[in-house]
Amino acid sequence: MLLVFDSSILCQDLRFTGTAARVLFGNVRVVPVVVAVPEVVVDEVTNHFRERLAKARLTLTEAHKKLSILVPESADLPDPANVELETVKYRESLLQQLSAVQGCILPYPNISHQKIVKRELQRRKPFKENGSGYRDLLIWESLRSLTFSGHERVAFVTANVKDFIADARLHGDLAADILNPDRVEVFASLKEFNEKHVIPRLDVVDRFNEELRNISGNASNVVSWIRENVLEILRDEELKYAVSPVPDPPGSFWASEIVSFDDLKITSARRLDEGGLVCAVIVRASVDVSIDIDEEDYRNNYEVREYLGGPGSWNEVFALAISMDLIVDAAGSGVSSYDVTQVETVSD
Repeated sequence: MLLVFDSSILCQDLRFTGTAARVLFGNVRVVPVVVAVPEVVVDEVTNHFRERLAKARLTLTEAHKKLSILVPESADLPDPANVELETVKYRESLLQQLSAVQGCILPYPNISHQKIVKRELQRRKPFKENGSGYRDLLIWESLRSLTFSGHERVAFVTANVKDFIADARLHGDLAADILNPDRVEVFASLKEFNEKHVIPRLDVVDRFNEELRNISGNASNVVSWIRENVLEILRDEELKYAVSPVPDPPGSFWASEIVSFDDLKITSARRLDEGGLVCAVIVRASVDVSIDIDEEDYRNNYEVREYLGGPGSWNEVFALAISMDLIVDAAGSGVSSYDVTQVETVSD
């Protein structure tokens, strides 16, 4: 999943020190999620920092002047912060924090002035009735570019609900810009995103680690290994018989993205002579499965036509249960080998 921040969210917590930001940034690999910030948002938030700092500096200077009149012997005011220098440092710090969680910056979109003016004159969102919304459109176009290829789901967090959101979904003007608008999920706050995609996963991970500690007596990196490798593991598996609604489907069914990890459970564990463990594990995950079927197969298979609606390429999210046997080393620090024993769809 790609997580895109609007300026309105970052301006609420410029240093990522709030609870919601700490919950997300401390657990980005649990979802898993890639943080993506439009470059226009970086510029807008940096300017917001500069304006707030300049205002605070002026307030401090004026307050000290009043204090000096009331108390002439009061201490001199230390040199106040250099606004331009601190602004440069803030931008660098912001980019470093995003880099630390493997975040990426989305470049300014390639859109003509003619298209921008046409949209503004039509008052299509994210433009307001008074015509403002130029930077909001650039943010939207940066996000929209993520849907041009690939199959990753996109989460957009914005406090600007009037111009981006309607009835807890993308505003209709924006949904019309995307081939598959359901691919983009919107949230009015970072807390709201965490409550749906991060918090539920933390309990699962904690329980799995506790189970493994009870068995091995050691802390383990098994959860991290599963998160990092399960997509590649699934790509080696034949998924058509697990997810297809028809008995013997043509074409290729392959895992393109792990949307979320929903449950991790150790069903059995045995100690090996060399001191390691063999653990039977069930991983429940929501997986975006891509389906490729050529035109001839589509034309000759009525059930496939009924299911897919046309030849080409599709993708759909399935809830899968992946059963695996893992060999955990004696130190409990990682997985040395694995076997997939079963992949099947599960109901919620």
